Amino acid sequence: MGRSVQEQRVRRARVLGAAFGVAGVVAIGLGWSARQACSDCQMPYLISGGIAGLAMILMGAGMFVRAHVTDERRALEAKLGGFTAALVAGSNGARKRVLEHAVVVELSVYHRPGCRLVAAMNDLEELNEPEARARGLEPCRICVGARAHRRAERPEPAEHT
Repeated sequence: MGRSVQEQRVRRARVLGAAFGVAGVVAIGLGWSARQACSDCQMPYLISGGIAGLAMILMGAGMFVRAHVTDERRALEAKLGGFTAALVAGSNGARKRVLEHAVVVELSVYHRPGCRLVAAMNDLEELNEPEARARGLEPCRICVGARAHRRAERPEPAEHT
């Protein structure tokens, strides 16, 4: 079926780890079962079989641990990739929805939601345009335009009675 290369490597490492473990146990068993006439003659077999067997068991255990860590890392990366994509998509979508009906305040200037000067900024206060003017904020000369800036500076005409 369609297994990835990394899944195949993990499976191969687990199979090799099991094979090394079994080979280590067999090596210790062979060293132990080598029948010699005297116990001094038996010692070289015990030591060589024991050392080789322990080395193979440790190598097999290391392969198992590495396969497990690799498998867990791959699963964690997949989950984090999904969370990151959802977080980015959700935050961009939420910000665009909120900013469609507001102006953004940066220090003493207010901007339209799509202004390039504040596009990369976060945590900006959002108001409607009359509230921003009531606070005495200046409109952005780029996104609101020079005409709106002049109109904001001009006093309202007095009503004739």
